[in-house]
Amino acid sequence: MNDQPTPAAARLRELLGEPPCRGWARPQLWEAAEKHLGVALPADYKAFLDLYGPGSFDRLFWLARPVEGTPAELEQIWSTSGRSHLDDRSSLRSPSTPTQAV
Repeated sequence: MNDQPTPAAARLRELLGEPPCRGWARPQLWEAAEKHLGVALPADYKAFLDLYGPGSFDRLFWLARPVEGTPAELEQIWSTSGRSHLDDRSSLRSPSTPTQAV
């Protein structure tokens, strides 16, 4: 695995500066999250949250990470119950895609 940040991650760290307090890495929590989600999360995402911790940018863009790794916490962070619509390709129209009248 490559531990070097991508140029985008390095630039983000440059813009944000050093965190007021350093986060911590707990790979077993990420493993539990990825098992819950059924996908591997990007290394930059995990590294960023391990460094800065969870939070938001101007309350518009939220980033979360597990703290305990319990099923209840993972479901609260990344609810899978509302994702069935992702399997329905017809629900993935862009706002500019016209719908046909039935």
